[in-house]
Amino acid sequence: MRSFLFILLAGLLVPSARATEAETIILKPSSPWQLDYGDERCRLGRYFGTGDQQTVFWLEQFGPGESFDWLVAGPAIIGFMPDEPLKVRFSPGAEAWEMTSAAATLEGFGSAIIGRGPLRIEVSYGLPPKDEKEVEQEDGPPEGLSHLDTELGASIYGFRLEQDPKQKLVLELGAMEKPFAAMNQCVEDLVASWGFDIVQQKALKKTPNLKNKAEIVHKLQRYYPTNVMKNGGQARFFLRADVDEKGQSSNCRLINRTVADHFGTMTRQCEYIEEDAEFEPAIGSDGKPIKSFFVASINYQIGK
Repeated sequence: MRSFLFILLAGLLVPSARATEAETIILKPSSPWQLDYGDERCRLGRYFGTGDQQTVFWLEQFGPGESFDWLVAGPAIIGFMPDEPLKVRFSPGAEAWEMTSAAATLEGFGSAIIGRGPLRIEVSYGLPPKDEKEVEQEDGPPEGLSHLDTELGASIYGFRLEQDPKQKLVLELGAMEKPFAAMNQCVEDLVASWGFDIVQQKALKKTPNLKNKAEIVHKLQRYYPTNVMKNGGQARFFLRADVDEKGQSSNCRLINRTVADHFGTMTRQCEYIEEDAEFEPAIGSDGKPIKSFFVASINYQIGK
């Protein structure tokens, strides 16, 4: 049990909302950043605007990684249409990219848009998996624990959404270097709560490598229930499993975030990881195999 709330970077708050001639809604922060050390995730959130314009924005991570899930919800995004292209940018440090977001709501705030960042995340929908030869040619697993890039964070001050010329929203985040550093610390604490020595994990020469990635991806794709697919249903969740010194996986967990109706019990994915996945174990700083963990973010979505 590690849940507690840490408030950081209060700074100077000047709540306001204004629209320019180009109909851009610009919201300034109306609260400090709040970092929630949850039992299964880290969430960094902040309110923007006041009154009938109050909007919530948060970043979430369920394990180490260079990216995060983000959510923005509130009256400021009511005009944005789900399942239609929109441009996203963590500005000015990251390039803009185009994405679509399914209809979503957040209790107390109404309409919500969900995505990943701070850079474009390449996702393939319904494509045949790569063959084993292609997988072997990819870059090897990273060293140590991956983390959010604080240097990139220092160059990010705002969050922008655009959908056609009429729908534009800007959240004035402020410099994100310290918030990214705080998220990194929270994630390290999360890994420690899984029973791992954080010093050893940060010093890994190689993290666990899923050798039969193509096979597992193909199994996961085939699991997309036909009735859910026909209705455009989606599911997004985080998967984590321990990988021991021999490459055997165990203790797989699924952390559901959003799951479509009739998607099933959501246990098959862990069966694939524990029964069918073949791992090369992590390598410690001494060059010997060491127990570590495998993490993955899995999205079931119909692409356009």
